[in-house]
Amino acid sequence: APFPTLASVRPALSELLPAMRLGDDLLVTGSHLDESGTTTAVFENARAQLSQEIGPAVADSPSKLTIHVPSIAEDADAMHEWAIGLYKLMLRVSRPNLPEWTTNSVAIALAPRITVTPLNAAPGNVSLTVTCEPRLLPEQEQQVSLIFGSRAVLPAVVTQGGPNDPTTLDFTIPSVAAGQYLVRLRVEGIDSLPITITGSPAAFDFDAHAEERHSGS
Repeated sequence: APFPTLASVRPALSELLPAMRLGDDLLVTGSHLDESGTTTAVFENARAQLSQEIGPAVADSPSKLTIHVPSIAEDADAMHEWAIGLYKLMLRVSRPNLPEWTTNSVAIALAPRITVTPLNAAPGNVSLTVTCEPRLLPEQEQQVSLIFGSRAVLPAVVTQGGPNDPTTLDFTIPSVAAGQYLVRLRVEGIDSLPITITGSPAAFDFDAHAEERHSGS
C-alpha cells in the first residue's frame, strides 16, 4: 500500500491561527493517511534539540488526520518537554515485516500561552507580571519581549522555578496613558495569541479573561 505523504499542518480550530499552543488539536492534511500500520506523530525542534512523539495517530480520512498536543493540565511534563519555537512534524509508520518509515515533514510554530497581572492599573508607570507556558529555555531569556500596545518592552526580571513551573517575567512600562492595551509575549519572533475561539463556524474574540490585555484607567 502507498505510504502516507504530508501536505500541511495547522491548528484544527481555524486556518487563520498562525501557530499552535499546548492543548491544541492539529489538523494534518496529506494523502494515504489511513493506510494500515501504526502511525506515530513526531515533533522535532532542531534549535532547542527537543523531540516529542504522540501516538498512535488515527486518520479521520485518507486526506486528514487529527493530533492532540497535550496541555499542561493533561501532562505536567509538557511544561519543559516542549519549547516555544518552530517544529517540523513527521509521521513514523510501522507495518508488520517491514522497516519503520518516516514521511516528509511539514512545519508549525508553538506559541506561548500567557497570563497577565494585574489587569487594571492607574496611568503612569505600570508594572506587569507575565507567566509563560511552556517555560522559556535559558537561551530564550535574551530573546523575549512584551508587546504592550505598539511598544516592545524588555523584561526587568525573569524567574525560573522548577522544571514543571512556568517562567515568570516582570515588566515595567513607562508613561502609560489611560486606555485599554493588547498585550502579547514575543519569544524568538513568535507571539502569544490574544484571542479566544468559540462556536461553529469559529468566531474570534479577544481573550475574555483578559490574559493578554491590560486596562489602564
